[in-house]
Amino acid sequence: GYYLTNQALNRGLGFTAVACFNDMLAMGVLKSLYENNLSVPHDIEVFGYDNLYMSQFMQPSLSTVDVPKYRLGYVAMETLLSHIQDPDLEYCTKDFPTRLVFRETSR
Repeated sequence: GYYLTNQALNRGLGFTAVACFNDMLAMGVLKSLYENNLSVPHDIEVFGYDNLYMSQFMQPSLSTVDVPKYRLGYVAMETLLSHIQDPDLEYCTKDFPTRLVFRETSR
């Protein structure tokens, strides 16, 4: 997040928001924006993904997407064990609820 944000800023790419693959990348983005004297969320909004516990205590606190991590892991393991027992088992998709958590890095 830090390195790519610096590259984007150095190239003069105009953007008003950054959506990150996870909260850790978002932390790097925030560090880069801070070092380049950009105001979050006034100049650029930042979103993470994971809703890590520490994201609420960052300064500014990170807006993020909350996902049911325990449930995802449980279903993934359950699916893996089912496929080990029956390799011909048909694959399927599963939907999990997510929730936007608006904090100080977004308007």
